[in-house]
Amino acid sequence: SEAIPADVGVALEHYDRILDLPAVDPMVRAEAMRRAAYLRVQRSDAGNGKPDDVKRAIQIYEQLLAETPNDPGNDRALYQLARAYQLDGNNDASIRSLQQLGERFPQSALVGDGLFRAAEQLFMRGHYDEAESAYAKVIAQGKDTRYFDTAEYKYGWALYQQAKYEQSLPVFLGILDRDFAARRTGSGQVTQAEFVARLELLQHEAAHSRTGREPLGLHDRRTGAHRGGTRGVGRARDG
Repeated sequence: SEAIPADVGVALEHYDRILDLPAVDPMVRAEAMRRAAYLRVQRSDAGNGKPDDVKRAIQIYEQLLAETPNDPGNDRALYQLARAYQLDGNNDASIRSLQQLGERFPQSALVGDGLFRAAEQLFMRGHYDEAESAYAKVIAQGKDTRYFDTAEYKYGWALYQQAKYEQSLPVFLGILDRDFAARRTGSGQVTQAEFVARLELLQHEAAHSRTGREPLGLHDRRTGAHRGGTRGVGRARDG
């Protein structure tokens, strides 16, 4: 993550002066652009931004990507640009930026996080077919990916929302199977009756529900929290 100076306003004045110079080293200019945009996004994200911060950050990031299209650090620019678009209420542009991040920088450490954020936005907007694809890409990153467990569950739920019940059921049952195994080998115990009851509940909802409610009975084995429902996209990571 990038350090946040104590006085963001003073730091922004410094970077903005660099951007106003008629002739400056391209590398210095690019770094000044990154910092000027990043600090504006962070200030706005914290609720302390000025009225034009978000739009100015978007403008700077777009200009940076246009001036330095092959810069290997543009994964961070796309990630933060997506957050700026979201703060500005432009979710379509936010999703496009996150998708570009996954396409252009598949090896970036930000990809798993970025793809998950795109999937969440698509899911919240009811674009379940696109969310399905996005969650699948997060899952493909592997089990060590930060959002693997949640992405797998939401992948099943995206299928379910499209009435793809036969495809969603194995996903949910796989999660239940691992959950059962984890609790069986840990300090807690899961009775056979509890496991069967939970499995039958999922089977029943997958076969008969048309209400749009989320399948019940799935809980995060680490926190005990319910894994269902649509959640907002949280604050962007520093980058």
